[in-house]
Parts: sequence; C-alpha cells; structure tokens
Amino acid sequence: MKKQKLGIWEIIPIIIAIVTIIFQIFPPKNQQEQSASLILFISILFFAVLLFILDWIIRKVKFYISQINDNSLDIKKVKEEMYLEKRFAEIEKDIAVIQSLLKNKKGNINFDPRIILIIILLVLFYLYLKSLGYFS
Repeated sequence: MKKQKLGIWEIIPIIIAIVTIIFQIFPPKNQQEQSASLILFISILFFAVLLFILDWIIRKVKFYISQINDNSLDIKKVKEEMYLEKRFAEIEKDIAVIQSLLKNKKGNINFDPRIILIIILLVLFYLYLKSLGYFS
C-alpha cells in the first residue's frame, strides 16, 4: 500500500483526542462532574480508536479490491491471448451468460460508516466540554 497523507478521517479524531486529554489534565472540582467527565473522556478515546480501526479496515478492503480488479484485467489479457475459437466457443458462451447474471447482482453501497463515528465523536466531545462548564 502507498503511504497517504492524513485526511479528515485521521485529523478530526487526533485533534479531538488531544484537546480532550489536555482538558482531562485539569478535571472539574465537583465529584459528579468528574465522573461524567471521565466517562465522556473514555468514550471519546474509544470512538477515536474505533474510527482509526475502521478507517484502516476500509483502506485495506479498498486496496484488496483494487488488487482484485488489477488481477481481473491481467486474467482478461491472458484469456484473450489463449483464446481458441473452435474449442472454447461453448465455454465462452457460458461464461458470458454467468457474467451477465452476476453483473446484475453487484451491490454498490455508497454509505461510509466513518461518518456516523465522526458524528458520535463530535457529540461526545460537545458533551464532554459541556460537563467541564464551557457551554452552560
């Protein structure tokens, strides 16, 4: 895999985690606010790690899919080179029918689960700042 620059999926959790750690160094004085602050602190760190893990998995899957696509193209080239019209006409016909059937069943999901984790992380960060008294 190629090294990539940090994107929004890495920068937001890093910034929120750093700010959260800085605020946690100076916890509130009230015991109840300290408990709420600690729970939100742990939740924020958990979701930040979860977001990194999910981002890593998505990158790996995209990398493997691109490898599969590249291999498919290579296979297609080899297949064209080894094509024997008389002997394999029937097999080619069956493969074309199967490919057309499978092409219709291909599922494309345009939903990115990292968006939900970013939203939850931002809400938890807001609740954390509110528990520290920054938003009354």
